[in-house]
Amino acid sequence: MAMLTFNEYLIKNNLLNLETFELINYSWIAIAVITFLVLVIFKIKTPYGRHSNNRWGVMIPNKWGWFIMELPAFLIMPIVSLYGPSEKGALTYLLICLWVLHYFNRTFIFPFKIKTDNKKMPLIIVMSAIFFN
Repeated sequence: MAMLTFNEYLIKNNLLNLETFELINYSWIAIAVITFLVLVIFKIKTPYGRHSNNRWGVMIPNKWGWFIMELPAFLIMPIVSLYGPSEKGALTYLLICLWVLHYFNRTFIFPFKIKTDNKKMPLIIVMSAIFFN
């Protein structure tokens, strides 16, 4: 008996149909386009990097902000991939290993090596990154 892919599993068990899947994708695309247009048209400088300021709310050290932003991607994708219903082969494990190596660097090494002592970032940026991913 062949194992189902994740999408086949969702569709077979009536957890997701093709129309819903497409609606979700098109909704994310629309949100991205609208966000881009609002930022450009109203010339909003997002409070990140050199534009960082405390008018956007609570500020946290940018090293910890970067760590918190990247941690969900480091943890969730491998867990979903390994425990999902789809069949796994050597290529799957290779891609998961590459993902983990890449995000290990982005999560645990890079944030603490960057030379940005005493710089802060708004917590809203961190939360936005977690929500988007």
